[in-house]
Amino acid sequence: QRMRYLYQLGACYQTFPSATHHRFDHSIGTFYLARSQMTILRDAQPELAITETEVRNVAVAGLCHDLGHGPFGHKGEFVLQDLMAEHGGFEHNEHGLRVVDVLEHRYPRWRGLNLTYEVREAFDTSVLCTLPLLRRHMR
Repeated sequence: QRMRYLYQLGACYQTFPSATHHRFDHSIGTFYLARSQMTILRDAQPELAITETEVRNVAVAGLCHDLGHGPFGHKGEFVLQDLMAEHGGFEHNEHGLRVVDVLEHRYPRWRGLNLTYEVREAFDTSVLCTLPLLRRHMR
């Protein structure tokens, strides 16, 4: 819910009052577009044998793709990279994976997120090609 109040466009709304694109709106829109594109691809190319699980996994990855952003989005990421340089730097996809791993941890009154392996791994752009759908068709 906190994403409803964070602007995807940073402080642009102060100069351009109609620039009210929040991170929540962006994430919901990305979820919708990812699911729509996967559904279109599945229906238009049945030979790909795209499963509903794969459609869902890509959609959820789209929904969660910005979880690792710090304050001020990509602009803030440059500052975090400098601050974290001696610790290996900062990359928002890797940080998103760390956030998900913390949320995935189960304890007595929390069942965790119960994400599939594919959704969890979608946070790491270097392993996107390991998703079964992409692995089957990328040669």
